[in-house]
Amino acid sequence: MLVPIAKDGIKFIVPALVMTIVLYFLFWPAAVVAGILSVFMIFFFRDFERTTPGIEHAVFASGDGLIDDIEEVEMPDFPGGKALKIGCFLSLFNCHITRSAVKGRVRRIQYNPGRFLDARKRESGLKNENNSLLIESENGPVLVRQIAGKVARRIVCTAHIGQTVEAGERVGLIRMGSRVEVYIPTDSELRVKKGMMIQAGKTVLALQKP
Repeated sequence: MLVPIAKDGIKFIVPALVMTIVLYFLFWPAAVVAGILSVFMIFFFRDFERTTPGIEHAVFASGDGLIDDIEEVEMPDFPGGKALKIGCFLSLFNCHITRSAVKGRVRRIQYNPGRFLDARKRESGLKNENNSLLIESENGPVLVRQIAGKVARRIVCTAHIGQTVEAGERVGLIRMGSRVEVYIPTDSELRVKKGMMIQAGKTVLALQKP
């Protein structure tokens, strides 16, 4: 079976495959290493189609990985000035496609340059390079934040301001290890807990109040 590849990964995979072929004729032991690198690139940039369940008022995961942070934080853009943050760490072996948490209109996209701390550290969400998408759903605002990690040093955002996105729709990609945080109103009904493995566009993080 062919593995669907994210468009952003083609420019990494093709050179790795070409290098593998060239080294095979020049020095095959090196070709083995290049081949392993090629397989890893294909694995990392995989992008299978997913069907997001039609669950009313649901806020879905925006990234694949491990939930390592759930807390209430100050957020002036949210009703009451606070938001519930759900943080997810993506390892090198997770799919790194970022998906919209809800159906709604993209109201703001804000890129912030920063450091490249280990994405498992809580402070990385504020100090690392990141990109935030504020999406206005029918039940209120939801913010999806893409955060670069120690290895991941490139955030790709494919959404644009004013765009209407569906829940589970692709809105970007983060290369290598990283994290994704979703911010929702504090009165939402939480459906996950720390330590859970989640899938973007499939796992329900919470239910918003109508």
